[in-house]
Order: sequence, then C-alpha cells, then structure tokens
Amino acid sequence: MDGTHIRTNLKSKLIKNGLGDVKIDPWKQVAQSGKTYLRPAMLEVRDDGKILHQQSDPFVRTMFAEDVQEELLRGGHDIEAHFCKILRQWHEAEDQPGIPAFERCVRSLKLKAWLMNRYDFAAFPPPSQYVKGIPRVTFEGLVCSIDAHILLYRLVKGSAYNWRSVSTLVAENFMGELAERASNSNGVPSGAMLASDMGKISQLHAMRLKPGRSFRMKTAKARRYETPDDVTEEMRPTETDSSHTALDSSRITRIVVRNHEFDIRAPHRGKKGTISNLGGIPKGVQSIREHFKVNESKILPSLRLGISSNDLNEL
Repeated sequence: MDGTHIRTNLKSKLIKNGLGDVKIDPWKQVAQSGKTYLRPAMLEVRDDGKILHQQSDPFVRTMFAEDVQEELLRGGHDIEAHFCKILRQWHEAEDQPGIPAFERCVRSLKLKAWLMNRYDFAAFPPPSQYVKGIPRVTFEGLVCSIDAHILLYRLVKGSAYNWRSVSTLVAENFMGELAERASNSNGVPSGAMLASDMGKISQLHAMRLKPGRSFRMKTAKARRYETPDDVTEEMRPTETDSSHTALDSSRITRIVVRNHEFDIRAPHRGKKGTISNLGGIPKGVQSIREHFKVNESKILPSLRLGISSNDLNEL
C-alpha cells in the first residue's frame, strides 16, 4: 500500500474513532488553542461520515507537526505526543530528501516496533477487523511497507535507491499521461485505440529510463538531481561484494545500506495544509458560472437514450 494512502487512512481513523489508546480529544484541544496551524474544522466529522480533505497529505503534516507534538506534551498527553512523533518521523523518512539512508531505516523500525508491541500475536482469538483500534488492512499495509523499503536495499544494485520512488504514484502518473496523450480530445482513450496509446506511453517511459540514450530529455519542470557529470564519487552507489548480491539462500541474513543521491540532497520543508482565517479568501470557491455549466454525468443514462421519466413510470 502506498505510504501516502496509509498516512491519510490513519489520520481519518484517528479523527473519527481514535486509534485504541490514542485519542482524538488532545488534538482538538490543541486546535482550540490556536497556537498551531491545526484548526477545529480539520478535525470535524460531517454527517455523511467524511472529514475535510480526507486524502490530503499536507493536512497529515499539519496534524502531526512538531509544534503540535510540543503542545500535546504541554497538555500532559504523552501517549498521543509519542505517536505524533514517531508517525511524523516515519513520514519524513518516506518523503523528505536529505535524510541518511540508515536514519530512514531507524525511523521506520521505531514505528514498526510501536505497532508490533500493541498486540500479543500469540493470543487467541487473533484480531479480526481491527488491531488495537487500527484497521487490519492499514496495519498490515504499514508493516509490509516498512519491511519492503528495508528489504529493497538487499535486492537493488549498489544497495541504494530513492525511498520516495517506491509508491503507487508511478502507476498514477502513467494513467495520468495516458489521459493526457490519449487519441481522443476528451482524454478518455477508446477501446480501439487503448492498446496503441498504452504502447506509446510505455515506449516514452522506457526511453526516459534508458541510461545509454544519445540525447537529453526534459522530464520535469525543475531538475531534482545533478547531471551525471556533476555527481561526485562519494555520491555514487558502490558495488557490493558477491556474498551480498547473490540471492542463493532462502533467508536474508545481512542488509547493506548506502546513501542514494536523494539521501544527500539538501532537505526542504513539505507543504502544510490549514484552513483560511475568517477574514481570508476561502479556498475552493467555485465561480458563479459553475452553476450554469453542463455536467452530463448528472444526466440519467435512460434520459440520454431518449427515454423520459414518464416512460419509465409506465414500464
């Protein structure tokens, strides 16, 4: 499961019902104090069971920020402050550049230890839908994600890779490019052209990743990594010995961790989400013309076929 989805799912579950002994009330007290970017509206559950920006990663950064953790500690909420700390550190390990590879592993293993210590897996009956307040699917996805990130150091060449690249965003970007470059003008590929459009996108991705291509391709608005001529020797992943690279045993006994360029690059602060002040400009306001635009998705399929509601009543 993608790390972004795991974090947003944990945030939603915490706001709605809490996570076992981790309660939402301390966060509401911090939001009421007005000393952080956290706002009471961000913690409200609507009548339909949804919350504001349910899948927003910047809102996750705000909810588990360091200043929120400090306010939780001042209020005497040690359990919630500890959870806030380890989740934020794992979030940074998965998303931020400039963190050494070994430190990323340490932060992830701290969160895994917190998860595994919450339940006695030798007890009967085993957990069903929830594991100490955490949805079972989210619990398993989080543990598997941590293990997979660490085990990849054993499998990749040079024992170094970009943590941020391991996610479902690759598939989402692929489908986004498919919609952008579809043969049809509406961005929806037809059944007849789907194979051809996917072939073009696949060839484009293969050419982008081809190390020996004789020409330069601009694949982003801003350059994230140094060009090969600017990479110093200490930034290059080194080859490992044969006993490490050979997968001739059924168990992994040793994992070598080395820094990738992503781990050395200067860090940056991620974007935080919040609610505008009462006197500010509200976000997401639609123009007056939105009320008069045609939205064919709201038209019943029967009506688009020429069958009126009266005809349906007579059937």
